[in-house]
Amino acid sequence: MALLLPGEYRIHRGACEAALLGYTPGALVAFYRPSLHPDLRKWHVQPQHNGTYTLQNIKTGDFLAYYEKENRVGGSPCPCQWRIEHGPDPSQYFLMVPASPFVVDARESCFTVQTHLVLDFLHDKKESTQAWTFTPCSDS
Repeated sequence: MALLLPGEYRIHRGACEAALLGYTPGALVAFYRPSLHPDLRKWHVQPQHNGTYTLQNIKTGDFLAYYEKENRVGGSPCPCQWRIEHGPDPSQYFLMVPASPFVVDARESCFTVQTHLVLDFLHDKKESTQAWTFTPCSDS
């Protein structure tokens, strides 16, 4: 059974609720003021038959994608599969590259309100700051 049901979610983390956003022309960034970008916060999560997931931004249509050779995360018009594993809390999950120890992490920028999404090695699962919270979107 899938960890997450298919549907629309907001994906965020941390006390400041840095949100995973779609950003045209396909770059993906996490903002510390996500309320400024409500239309970019919704992601369609779709389980695949092989136990992985695709994550597609509702507004931009781009998929969350990884570029392992470049150690970065971005947007792509083509689906990209992710492994999703439980995090330290029930609503938290790790976004991982299939068959790899790499996990999506956010690196803060000192000069802007955004952070860059990168691939990093998974740290301690019990106390990881690399976990993301998936909150189902309401229809209202």
